[in-house]
Amino acid sequence: MSKILIIDDDLFIITILKDLFTKEGYQVVACRDGYSAVEITHKQKPDLIILDMLLPGGGGLSILKRIKLSNHINKIPIVALSSLKDDESKNKAFSQGVDAYIEKPYDEKNLLDTIKSLIEKTKIIKLKLAS
Repeated sequence: MSKILIIDDDLFIITILKDLFTKEGYQVVACRDGYSAVEITHKQKPDLIILDMLLPGGGGLSILKRIKLSNHINKIPIVALSSLKDDESKNKAFSQGVDAYIEKPYDEKNLLDTIKSLIEKTKIIKLKLAS
């Protein structure tokens, strides 16, 4: 069972996403602030991270940079889920290493398809490296 870490300060969004991902067979862990996000990522070792770009305790870009600097967790795919819709925000997120950028409000099918694709791609890479 693949594990998804949701990093978002909005409890409503966390609840909705947790229900959606659980129904799809994923194990879900959540974190509501930037202070503990990297620590939880190290402890939980998720297969994918959903990252809100506007967070207390260090915005999404700050968390993204910290994750990408850590050799132990920097290969985890990250999906930015954000209310920021401008090209500059998207470009910054991609330049810092997000694998996908989805705007809020999001389309459930698009979000699930993106997550499934990234998790499968990561599994294939791990299998190739193991052989």
